[in-house]
Amino acid sequence: LFSGSDDATVRVWDLVSKKCLAVLEKHFSTVTSLAVSENGWTLLSAGRDKIVNLWDLRNYEFKLTVPTYEVLEAVRAIPTESPFAACLRSNEPHSGKKKKLGSPPIYFLTVGERGVVRIWNSEG
Repeated sequence: LFSGSDDATVRVWDLVSKKCLAVLEKHFSTVTSLAVSENGWTLLSAGRDKIVNLWDLRNYEFKLTVPTYEVLEAVRAIPTESPFAACLRSNEPHSGKKKKLGSPPIYFLTVGERGVVRIWNSEG
């Protein structure tokens, strides 16, 4: 179980022991939404600080920040083979650059304070 808070933290909970396993700290304002990646190994956290942070769920370590430049109300991971991800991939330049995460990009949607839905990937 994951929870986001007004204190700008994300907490990871063990439902059996009812204890907090980890406190993830990289936000500067309220965490408004959380999502888990398609493969289940990455947590996405979005907030009023206009960023999405990605976390490795194997060791609860910070991976990277994707700046969104607007206050976020929601984040949702989307499958790599979804039409949304395919649309984004079709517009990506093929530069041959190495991936930042050392794995396939994670595709996700955000909904900002103005109600605009945007599609992103973890490579920017």
